[in-house]
Amino acid sequence: MDESIMAARGILSNPALFSGHKTTPVECVKRWLNICQQADTDITYQCMHHHFSFMTESLLTKRLRLQLNNLSKEKQNVFGFIRTHLPLDSVNDAVMQDYPEKICCSYNDQIYRQRAAGNGAKDNGTIVNGCTYDPEASDGNFFRSKRAELDEPQASDDVAENVDGVAFMDGGNLLFDE
Repeated sequence: MDESIMAARGILSNPALFSGHKTTPVECVKRWLNICQQADTDITYQCMHHHFSFMTESLLTKRLRLQLNNLSKEKQNVFGFIRTHLPLDSVNDAVMQDYPEKICCSYNDQIYRQRAAGNGAKDNGTIVNGCTYDPEASDGNFFRSKRAELDEPQASDDVAENVDGVAFMDGGNLLFDE
């Protein structure tokens, strides 16, 4: 179970992890931006923002990550921030054309609840009597812990940043392997 959680967190931070990339490629961020814009209302703000927040961890300075995490809850603000602070124009748009068409699925809540009740779901007020989960009610524990890390005071903004024990200088908001 612990390995699954670690792999999930690793993929959240770097969706291209198993493609051999040590950090999230800018192309991956641009793909997520395109997916979010295409899906529009089908993706919650929390889901969209958390993915951007974690996948840009190695691409943005601590100061910029803090700004991203404190944007108002409007998708367009996040999209604009990503476009402003990452070199998305450097991504070859021809590579980005392989998206499948958006899949539309119908969902019948009544059928789901009948099936859930028939499969032994307990009447704990969440499945049978209606879902009380609201994804926008909380930022999520893991995200809040990451935000708390960013909120910790730094010694000085004038020196090279130290992120996760690695010191680097702001080289256009990108951390390059040398």
